[in-house]
Amino acid sequence: MIFNINGVISNVLGTFLKNVNAVEELMTFDGVILEFCINNLEQLDNRLKGAGFDNPRLRVGNTIQAIRNIRDNASLKTRYEEMQNQCLVLLVSYFSLSVRDLFRGCLAYALHSGNLGNLARHDVKILLEDLRAGADDFGETVADIFIAQKDISFQDMQSIGRALGEYFGFKPEKDNHVNNIILSQACRHAIVHNEAKADVKLVKQIAGAKPRDLKLNLSNGQKIQFQPDEIRLASQSMMSYLHTVSDGLTRQWGI
Repeated sequence: MIFNINGVISNVLGTFLKNVNAVEELMTFDGVILEFCINNLEQLDNRLKGAGFDNPRLRVGNTIQAIRNIRDNASLKTRYEEMQNQCLVLLVSYFSLSVRDLFRGCLAYALHSGNLGNLARHDVKILLEDLRAGADDFGETVADIFIAQKDISFQDMQSIGRALGEYFGFKPEKDNHVNNIILSQACRHAIVHNEAKADVKLVKQIAGAKPRDLKLNLSNGQKIQFQPDEIRLASQSMMSYLHTVSDGLTRQWGI
C-alpha cells in the first residue's frame, strides 16, 4: 500500500485553515448580524415608501441609523470580550490537534516507507488484537499506540519540539512564530483555569519567549484580553509553524 504523506500534510493544513476561518467568523459574527439587520430594515423602509407610507411615524430611518452607530462605534465591543478570549482558546486547541495529526501522519509514513530514521531505535508494545484490528491501516494503528505509550503531549511548544527532535530528528528554530505560540498557549491556560489573569507561573513560562509580537508586557495579576488582530497574528504564527514542520520533514525524507 502506498502511503500519501503529501496528501496527509495537505489535509492537516487545509483543516487548520478551515478552523481558523471558523474562528474568524465567530470573532466577527456581531458585524454580520448588524449588517443583516441594516440591510433588511433598509429594504423595509424602501417598501414602505414605495407603498405610499411616507408618514414620519412609520419611517425606520432612525432605527437604521442607530444600528449603524452601534456598528461604526463598536458599541458592543465590551460585551464580546469574553468571546474573543474563547476564540483564542479554540485556536490553540485547533493547533494542538493539527500538530498531533501531522505527527501521526509522519509517523505512519515512516512505518509504511521504512524510512524510520531516529524512530528505528524506539520500541512499542502492541497487543495481537490491536494488530488484527489495524491490519488495514497498520501504520496509523501503530502511530496511535506509539503516541499513547510514549505519552507525547501536543499542548506546549517545549513538548512538541522535544518530540519532533527525538523521534524525527528535526526541530524548528525558536523564532517569533514559536514565541507567539508559546504566549498563546500560556494565555489559553490562564483563560481556562485562572479567570483570564496572568499569574507567576505564566509570567515565568513566557519569560524566555522573546522576541515575540504578542502581549509584550504581561505582568502578574494582569487581566488577559485578546483582540481580533492578536488572534489573527497567533493563527498566522501557527500556520507558519505547521508549514515549517511539514517542509522540514519532507525535505529530510527527500520527498
